[in-house]
Amino acid sequence: MKRPALLLGFSFLISKILGLWRDNLLASKFGAGSLTSSIFNLDTYYAAFRLPDLLFNLLSFGVLSAAFVPLLTEILHKEGKSAAREFTYGIMRTIGAAILVISGVLFLFTPILLKLFVPGFSPENFSTTVAITRIMLITPFFFTIGSIAGGVQNAEGKFWGLALAPIAYNLGIVLGIIFLSQRFGVYGIALGVAVGAFFNMLVQIPGMVRAGFAWVWPKTWWTEHTKEMITL
Repeated sequence: MKRPALLLGFSFLISKILGLWRDNLLASKFGAGSLTSSIFNLDTYYAAFRLPDLLFNLLSFGVLSAAFVPLLTEILHKEGKSAAREFTYGIMRTIGAAILVISGVLFLFTPILLKLFVPGFSPENFSTTVAITRIMLITPFFFTIGSIAGGVQNAEGKFWGLALAPIAYNLGIVLGIIFLSQRFGVYGIALGVAVGAFFNMLVQIPGMVRAGFAWVWPKTWWTEHTKEMITL
C-alpha cells in the first residue's frame, strides 16, 4: 500500500499547487482593481457552481461513494470480471443518462432556480451567472463517468487515473484562465471548468480499460445489482 499512498499523496500535493496557481491567476486577473463588467466579475463565476455542484453531490457522488465500489468489489469476488464489467457499464448508462436528463431540465429552468441562490445580483450579473451556469451543467456528467471509472480502478487496486484526475481538472481551469479569460472574461473560465471536468474523466478511462473493463454493451439498464446499488 506504500506506493499507492505515495502516488495519491504526491498527486494531491501537485493538485493543491495547481489550485494555488489557479487562485493567484484569478486574483490577478479578476481581483481588486480589475475590470468591473459582469464578464469579469468573479461573484458570477462562484455563484454558477451552485447548481452543477448540487446536482453532482446529490445524485452522483452520494450514490457512487456509498454503494458502487463495495458492490462492484463483491460482484468481482463472487461472479467474476465479466459480471462486474456489465454491472459497471449498466450503472454508467443509467446514472449518466439520468444526469444528462436532469442537466437538461436544469438548463431550461436555470433563471428560475438561480433566483433562490443569487437574489441580490444586478440584472447584468444575474444574466451572466445564468449563462455560465448553463456552460457548467455539463460538468456533472463528466465527473460522474470519471467517478465510475475511478471506482473501478479503486476496486482493482489501480491508482494512476485517480492520481491524475484532480491535476487534470485544475489544469483545465488554469488553461481557461490563461488562454480564454482575456477574450471571453468569466465565460472563458467557465469553459476552462468544463474542459477540466472532461480531462478529469478522460485520464481515468485508460486505467479502467487496463483493469480489464473494456466497453461492453449491457443487456439491460435495470438489473438486480442496479436496484441494490440505488437502494443502498
